[in-house]
Amino acid sequence: MTTSRNSMLVSAVGGCLALAYLAGPAWSGEKASMASKHDHATAGPALPSLSTRAGEVQWDEKYSKELEASLHQLHEIWNTGDIASLKQFIIGDDFLPTFELDPRTHQPIKLESKADLDGFISKVLTTQDDRKLVTELDTPKVKCRATATWGFCTEECSVKYKAQTGELIGTDKLWSTQIAINTAKGWRWIQWHMSDASPPQSVNIR
Repeated sequence: MTTSRNSMLVSAVGGCLALAYLAGPAWSGEKASMASKHDHATAGPALPSLSTRAGEVQWDEKYSKELEASLHQLHEIWNTGDIASLKQFIIGDDFLPTFELDPRTHQPIKLESKADLDGFISKVLTTQDDRKLVTELDTPKVKCRATATWGFCTEECSVKYKAQTGELIGTDKLWSTQIAINTAKGWRWIQWHMSDASPPQSVNIR
């Protein structure tokens, strides 16, 4: 990922979303077009053997790769600063709460509605602007499983915090799990769970 004033503390949706979390105008809902523009996200070996036993979920390799590309694209939308588009693709679920980290303290918080999610995204940006930080999201390690209708991803990522001079002043390592549904308009993110993979350094930045 490229250096930006924004980083997915969700990406993801997630949290790296983070929310890894994928630009803006390119989201047309045409999944074939999206996949062709993000071959870098889908390249690599085939997924491990998928379940075939009766009663188990039948994961689909095509949709799993498509979902992975969607998560990378969500990250790109976040990094462009196109927050209006970002909020269209993180739709939430009023029944399933999302578990996040406060952008300043990294204390766990619960987001229980679409309004909560939108407010959280805005708070992340306000916090970064107030601290005059430049953030850089390293290319995350993403794995996804999906069917034609829903899927989930796990993500491991590092967010670097830099002064406007370019000096590195802190790094946060994050883990997240994100859930998406495949709608008529494409993949939409409904829930995720973000956690620190190591003691966060950003909480000490003033």
